[in-house]
Amino acid sequence: MLFRSVDKKQQADEQLPVAEKKFVPSLIGRTQDVANQTVVNNGFLLGNISNDYSDSIAEGLVISQSPEVNTSYEKDGKVNLVISQGKKIEQVTVPQLNEKTLDDAEEILDNIQLEIGEKTPVKTDAKPTKGNHSKNNKNNKNNNNKIFMQSAEAGTQIGRASCRERVFA
Repeated sequence: MLFRSVDKKQQADEQLPVAEKKFVPSLIGRTQDVANQTVVNNGFLLGNISNDYSDSIAEGLVISQSPEVNTSYEKDGKVNLVISQGKKIEQVTVPQLNEKTLDDAEEILDNIQLEIGEKTPVKTDAKPTKGNHSKNNKNNKNNNNKIFMQSAEAGTQIGRASCRERVFA
């Protein structure tokens, strides 16, 4: 009887199938649909999809992927994507600006990082009435440079990027 010597490492290598590997393509900046198709066309499976805000990548586009670009990865491996929700817009409470001067309103809005929107001057006819003499006329004149209406109601929540229209008299 003849016995043949077989190296155990060689025998183990022959029995284990070798997983085919491919390089992961770049999906960053692509739409979710295009990224999904690219994953499948390159022999991978779609993994988890999550969403996050991005200041630099528009809503609906891929922000990041796992595994990273050009990683050697097994065929049929799962590729995870993070899709942009766009910029996160912080909500702020609209302050009461009625009866404020334009300068005061601008300062209030600057303090909460908002900008005043369109300003529309409105002429009012403040005619003196009986008992309404020069002192009261002076007060009416001062009211001509104050805000009497704002388009975003005080106390409501708006996105920090929003501008509001102000009407003053």
